[in-house]
Amino acid sequence: MKDFYEVLEVNCNADPSEIKKNYRRLSKKYHPDLNQGNQTAEQRFKDVNEAYAVLSNTERRHEYDRKQGAAAEKKPKPSKEQGPKPKFAKSSFDVSNISRQFEHYFGFDPQSKAKSVNFHGNQHQAKDPLDTSDIFEGFFKPKKK
Repeated sequence: MKDFYEVLEVNCNADPSEIKKNYRRLSKKYHPDLNQGNQTAEQRFKDVNEAYAVLSNTERRHEYDRKQGAAAEKKPKPSKEQGPKPKFAKSSFDVSNISRQFEHYFGFDPQSKAKSVNFHGNQHQAKDPLDTSDIFEGFFKPKKK
C-alpha cells in the first residue's frame, strides 16, 4: 500500500490546506502536458491525484489512517540482523542537576527556599525573586513632589 502522505510530501498531521497546497504544486510539476513522453512523471501525476483523492476526503482519510495503523502493527519489528539502531545525540541537560541549575539562575533553592551563595562566596542580599511587590509599587505608587 502506498504512503499517500509521502506521495504528497506532507506529514500525517497535515491540515487540509497544506495537503491542497502540496497537491497543486506536485500536480503542476508532474502534469503530462509539461512532461510529454516522461512515463515516470505520468505515473507520479497519477499517484499524486490518487493520494489527494483519499486525503482530501475526511471519511476516506480516516479509513486510510486506520488501515495504515493496522498495517504498521503487522510489520515485523526490526531485529539485530536488520542493521544497527539509530544513534541519538546526547543531551547536555542533566535532570539530576535541575535544583542546582534553578538555584543558579533564580538565586534560591526551590525546595528549601534558602538563598544561594553567589560566585564570590557571599550570600545573595536580594529578596525572594518571586516577590514582585517592589515592581508593583514602582508602577502604581504616586510620585512625591
